[in-house]
Amino acid sequence: MPKNYWVENKQVSNNMTYDLHLHPNYEINLILTDGVDIFINDTSYISKRGDLFFMPSFTFHQTNTKGIEYQRYLIYFDNFAISEMAPFLVPALNFLKNCPVNVIHLNEEDVDKILNLLDIASKAQQQKQGIFTDFENICSLGNILSFIISKIDLEAYLNSDNKKEDLTKKM
Repeated sequence: MPKNYWVENKQVSNNMTYDLHLHPNYEINLILTDGVDIFINDTSYISKRGDLFFMPSFTFHQTNTKGIEYQRYLIYFDNFAISEMAPFLVPALNFLKNCPVNVIHLNEEDVDKILNLLDIASKAQQQKQGIFTDFENICSLGNILSFIISKIDLEAYLNSDNKKEDLTKKM
């Protein structure tokens, strides 16, 4: 059975570049390093610790560390497999898939909260050799997706003419 979901804490050495690419899987990145160049579709970003980037299936993206040691958490999953195994997560996945922004920024308190959720998911995944099949893994992913969606300011999105603006909730 192929891996169809995983959470990975990635440390990338200096001068690493991920060339422009796309893939059929959905990717969410929590950036823990300032100053990395990230390109998604037609927009360039310079990362800040706490940036959460969304890359739906078949989205062009690229990363250039510019000589910085780069740390991130990567959540990577096959949307179709999750739809079959955990249909109750489909609305959350569809919302994120269709969200008009590629990034939101989390404050340090929220970074700590999501890191805790990611650690729980990573441990649950390791117990099942990285295969997303059991209740604990489904709950872990559901908690992560719910947390992320709770940080998006839906009212600002619904009332905005410019759907590309920063939609991070202001607390």
